[in-house]
Amino acid sequence: MIKISIDIEDGDGVDVLACHLEKVCNFDGKVDIVCIGTDKVIPDCLGPIVGTMLSDMNLPDGVNITGTLEEPIHALNLADRVGAEIDSDSFIIAVDATRGAKMGQIQIMNKPIYPGRGVHKNLSYIGNVSIIGTTWENDEGTDIHKHKIRLGEVYSMSKVIAEALQKAMVSK
Repeated sequence: MIKISIDIEDGDGVDVLACHLEKVCNFDGKVDIVCIGTDKVIPDCLGPIVGTMLSDMNLPDGVNITGTLEEPIHALNLADRVGAEIDSDSFIIAVDATRGAKMGQIQIMNKPIYPGRGVHKNLSYIGNVSIIGTTWENDEGTDIHKHKIRLGEVYSMSKVIAEALQKAMVSK
């Protein structure tokens, strides 16, 4: 498994992530970016914010974005939406928030993610590559609604992820 992790406060985070994405992603064919989460809970809105940002960017032909603030993809609709909107022949990049040791960490792994695992959901894995941002610390207990992260912090992480994806796709 290839894995890279940056802290949101790293000044060169976009470049580091973009460089790594160029190495682990196949941008030559169809690409589906699945941005998972809900806008109803701040720690879980990373994916929909990334999806909305990407939808507003000039991306290469063949890139499909699923999961935005207007049409989030989350635990209740994930299976139906993936089956209906994701091309099984495409390269899939999954973006989601996670619970972890330190808020503000962004990781890229060349393996799928299991959405909802941090809140004890049993959902199917998704993605050839996963991008996860830590928006909820382990010591905050089990109630995701009792979070400490501010929306501005999630927005900043989302911006780094979206810009890194755009940079990696455009440079290919």
